[in-house]
Amino acid sequence: MEDGYRINDLLQHLNYGHRPPIIFGTTWERDTTKKLGGSIVEVGFPASYEVVLNKKYIGYRGALSLLEKIFTTIISKSA
Repeated sequence: MEDGYRINDLLQHLNYGHRPPIIFGTTWERDTTKKLGGSIVEVGFPASYEVVLNKKYIGYRGALSLLEKIFTTIISKSA
C-alpha cells in the first residue's frame, strides 16, 4: 500500500469537529480536501497554482511566509 493512499484514507476518517479542516500538504491531498469541504495549504512538492523558486518556512521570515499563505488560502476560500 502506498503512503499517499494511507494519508488520504486517514484524512477522510478523522473527526474534524464542526468546522472544515485546513490541511497542510501537497497537490496530492487537494481532492481529499475538496471532498471534506476544507482548505489546502500547499507546503511541499508538488504544488499547483504556484511557481516557487526560493521559499522557506523555517525561521522568522519563513513563519511570516507561512502565515501569509494560510491567511491567503482562508480568505480566498471565503471570497
